[in-house]
Amino acid sequence: YLMIPVPLGVLLIYKTLNLIQKLFREAQEKFSEITAKVQENVAGMRVVKGYTQEEFEIEEFTALNTEYIQQNIRLAKIRSSMWNGMFTVILTAGGLINQYCIILSVPGL
Repeated sequence: YLMIPVPLGVLLIYKTLNLIQKLFREAQEKFSEITAKVQENVAGMRVVKGYTQEEFEIEEFTALNTEYIQQNIRLAKIRSSMWNGMFTVILTAGGLINQYCIILSVPGL
């Protein structure tokens, strides 16, 4: 019964790492969209100015950046919770093993 937290911890870490990988991929795709938008606007700067589309392009770029920031914040929250969960499992397992060793070493318990 002392090792019950270990498989649970491994499962928790496995699931969390899969989620982190998915979110990281999505964040990179969002960054790719931002880069493409910047490249498109720099290459077509005269066209954008000629058709007075500056405000539209600024709003679109701001929306892409906001989505990217939100994606990275979500990723950071999940990554930080993974570390907390991992340390909790490790400390719980260590504490249980420590208690078991104390019980074994003290005669009469």
